[in-house]
Parts: sequence; C-alpha cells; structure tokens
Amino acid sequence: VRSLQLFGEPLPVLFLSKYLRVLTLEAQRVDLTAVGQLFQLRYLNVSAGAIDLPTQIQGLQHLATFQIFYTSELRLPSDIARLPSLRHLILPLGTKLPDSIGRMKPLCTLEGFDLSDFRNVKDLGVLTNLRDLKLDNRQVPTQTGIDALVTSLGKLCNLRSLCICSVGQWTHDLNDRLGSLSHPPFLQIVKLELIRWLLPRTPRWINGDLQSLIHLNLRVKETSTTEVRILGALSLLNDLNLWVQGCP
Repeated sequence: VRSLQLFGEPLPVLFLSKYLRVLTLEAQRVDLTAVGQLFQLRYLNVSAGAIDLPTQIQGLQHLATFQIFYTSELRLPSDIARLPSLRHLILPLGTKLPDSIGRMKPLCTLEGFDLSDFRNVKDLGVLTNLRDLKLDNRQVPTQTGIDALVTSLGKLCNLRSLCICSVGQWTHDLNDRLGSLSHPPFLQIVKLELIRWLLPRTPRWINGDLQSLIHLNLRVKETSTTEVRILGALSLLNDLNLWVQGCP
C-alpha cells in the first residue's frame, strides 16, 4: 500500500504498511504517536477532533506536506524543524511558532502560526522561499512586535499570498512601519489580506508595480482620491475590500 485515505473510522494498524507515501485521515480521534515509523511518507493530512502526536518526527525525512485541521491548541513535535524535505506546513490557527522556525528554509507554505509571541517573528525573514504565508494573532502587538514583523515581511520577496488575521482590532500603527517600506517587498504578490490591522493610510508600495495583485483586503485610518486612483490602476485587481475609518 502506497496511499491510504480513511474517513470516520478508527485508525487501523496501518503502521505495518511501511511503504505508505500518502496518508489522509478524518476521524473524531486520531493517534499518530507511531507515525515516525512511516519512513517513506511524503504527504500527511489529518482532520480530527482530538490528535495525539509524537514528541519527535525526525524519522520522516521525505515528508513534504504536513497538514492538520484541529480545533484545539496543537503542540508540535519538538524536532519538526529537522525535516529536510518539508515544503508545506499547514496548521490550525493559533499554533505557536517553534523556536527553530529559522531553520526551516525550504518551506514554501506556512499557515496557522500565532503572532502573539513576537520573539520568533524575526526569524521568519530567513524563510525566503515562502510563497504562501498565513499568520494569526490573538492579542494587540506592541510597536516593537510590529517592527519585527514588518522587517521580516520586507525580506520575503517571493510571496504570492500573505494573510494576517487577528481576533481583535490591532491598534493604529503609529510609526506606519508597513507603509514606510521603500519599495514593494513582494512584487509577485497575488493575494494580500491584512485583516484588522489598522494602517494610517494605504502603503505607498501598493501601486502599479504590483501587476499580479488580484485580491486585496485592507483597513486604513483614512484615504484620499489619489490613493483610490492608484488602487484603480491595478489592472488585475478584481477583489477589493477597503475598510476606511474616516475620510479627510
């Protein structure tokens, strides 16, 4: 057996199938404590109400996609950064960034991590292969946290999709760190969503240079006719959600 998809059934003794490369599981409870024995596994997709993960998974040297849908707090294996083939890491919103996130340079997709602990946000800037980035935030960040985040984002020049979600309204970015970037940090961006991050104005780098931008979601304190015209010059833009607190 090379591929197994199982829905709504108890997990069988599948770990005897040591040649598994694709594993998709959907059940109320999933026990993955022995998943490290599947040395040839390339793709793991799990959706469950309760998940038991091993403390270590570094045996999965060929794992390229690690995707989990789970409603509670998820504790990642401590050695997840030691998976050399991992390209797509998609986890539930609110999962904490591992201390070793800076070592995961091959990542192309990173979704679900919580920004509340900004200590590791600066390490995101070394993940220059990222194409899709989705982050979550459970508390209002400090200006120091915003500075660290914007500095990291400015280094991710290959991003195609960026989404930052927040449970509550972010306070006004007093120093306009995002808008102060001197040039578009990601020229090939297709989807940009800054949900509940209240910016002073539309960042200057959101202009005609972003010829690939299709989806844009922004919240700004105020805007102007000139800025709206600049958005109108984005030839591929077909989905715009612009929330404005007030107009001068």
